[in-house]
Amino acid sequence: GDMQEEKNNQLKLKIKSGVIFCAIIFLFVGLKAQAATLTFSPASGSYQNGKTFSASVFVASAEQAMNAASGIINYPADKLEVLSVSKSGSIISLWVQEPSYGSGQVEFAGIVLNPGYKGASGKILTINFKAKSIGKAAVNFSSGSVLANDGQGTNILSSMGSAQFTLGATAQTPEPQLAPTPAQPNTPAAPNINSPTHPDPTKWYSANDVELIWPLPAGITSARVLLGQIPVVIPTVTYVSPISSKEIEDVEDGQWYFHVQLRNRLGWGEVSHFPIKIDTKRPDLEISEIPREDFTQPKVKFSFNASDAMSGIDYYEVQIDNAQSQLWRDDGRHTFETQALNPGRHVLLVKVFDKAGNSVADSLEFNVSTINAPQITDYPTDLTAGQRLFVKGISYKDAEVTVWFQKDKSEPKKQVMRTDKDGVFSTIFEEKLEEGVYSIWAEVQLNGAKSGPSDKITIGVRQPTFLRIGSWLISFLAVIITLISLILLLLLIWWYAYYKYRQFKIKIKKDIEQVEKTIHMEFDMLRENVRKQVAVLEKVKFKRDLTKEEEKILVQLKKQLNSAEDYIKKEIEHLEKEVK
Repeated sequence: GDMQEEKNNQLKLKIKSGVIFCAIIFLFVGLKAQAATLTFSPASGSYQNGKTFSASVFVASAEQAMNAASGIINYPADKLEVLSVSKSGSIISLWVQEPSYGSGQVEFAGIVLNPGYKGASGKILTINFKAKSIGKAAVNFSSGSVLANDGQGTNILSSMGSAQFTLGATAQTPEPQLAPTPAQPNTPAAPNINSPTHPDPTKWYSANDVELIWPLPAGITSARVLLGQIPVVIPTVTYVSPISSKEIEDVEDGQWYFHVQLRNRLGWGEVSHFPIKIDTKRPDLEISEIPREDFTQPKVKFSFNASDAMSGIDYYEVQIDNAQSQLWRDDGRHTFETQALNPGRHVLLVKVFDKAGNSVADSLEFNVSTINAPQITDYPTDLTAGQRLFVKGISYKDAEVTVWFQKDKSEPKKQVMRTDKDGVFSTIFEEKLEEGVYSIWAEVQLNGAKSGPSDKITIGVRQPTFLRIGSWLISFLAVIITLISLILLLLLIWWYAYYKYRQFKIKIKKDIEQVEKTIHMEFDMLRENVRKQVAVLEKVKFKRDLTKEEEKILVQLKKQLNSAEDYIKKEIEHLEKEVK
């Protein structure tokens, strides 16, 4: 019996020891598990009424991996409007409940697949707000949970952060206060971080490849860095061989902070925090024409509705037709008014830029109707050079009328006047008119609207009568003198030709006489020779009878001699007649 009682006591002691050990383990695990937080970034800021801004929700679970998070976020619906909820860059892999918003609440619930998330800045979602009214707007969690990746779904959420924004202030959102991190004496000071790609921490950039550099003083043994969206945090990525630069590619859009901490033989020093703003997405733009009652109005108003969830809208470039573009900034009314435009079809081209330099363009066609052109009712139909031009017409009452007149193709001239209460206008041009053909037309401008030109009227301006007679007489005398000169010239040419002809005829006559004389001489010599031959034959004939052949030659010579004498005589007589 005593032995059994001792065994029971030992068993009770073991059970009690086991219960105490389990309680200690449970308490240790429970205390160790309560390490997750839900926070907003940024947690404060000042924004103008009507402006948009973003706030991201982060989970921090540095000691234990988490695999699920949920929450209900409250915001004042009279002060803030949720434009959208972005899941870009979220650590959540599977959404049990898609992020939803409305009636002053944003709800979400999602799972991070195994092995879960362990770290200091896990982004869950981003809420894009728009300021609705002036005042303080508090944003906080009404409920939330962060479950550990321990197979039991232990809620390890220890605290839920809040944010408060000032709406209506003219100041821009302040940068987070980069308070120095306490460090041991003689450890490295916070390094001076610079960025060749994103040098100004207050500006937004469209480039998402980031380069950061910092100096390494003597004695540095290691360094640790971290890029996250919590303004002030101790970095966790350690480089045993210290680095002095870091290049990070494809950084997601948002407000980021790069943290650097250096270590020497005495320990870790102070932490530097460098803000980086990245916005690679183009803004949204919608333009529309504000309805008009009078389409002849030359100034047209348009509504520009542009938004950019990340960096915000900076400015617009506006171009009408082929004119040079102008820079325009929205004063909060989202209304753009053109300059006075001529009647006709026009094209509006709008390009909007966000604060990171991203842009998007849109265009819209619109029409400015023309008003009726004036009517010219009275004008002279016959004018003499030196007189003045008188024009009268009718148009809109109390309107500005411009009357143009133009001589031939010269530069047109104008005269401006106003119509009376009946719409009548009249003018006398001070300039004296010169001889020629003139065109006259008119245009009217009313309340900034401008008409097209009226039908052109053509007027001929003549010279005075005495000048016309003088001009006619001069023209007549000029013709007569020209004719007389022409006749005299013809007579002179005829006389000269006749003179040359007589000279030529005399020369020909002399040449013929010389030829005739020469022919006579030559013929006489020929005739004498022939006669001698005949005489010889005659003498032979007295001495003896001539042969038939000789008789034939004798007869032939006489016959040819007589024939030649007759022919030469006739030809010389013919030439003498021709020369005469």
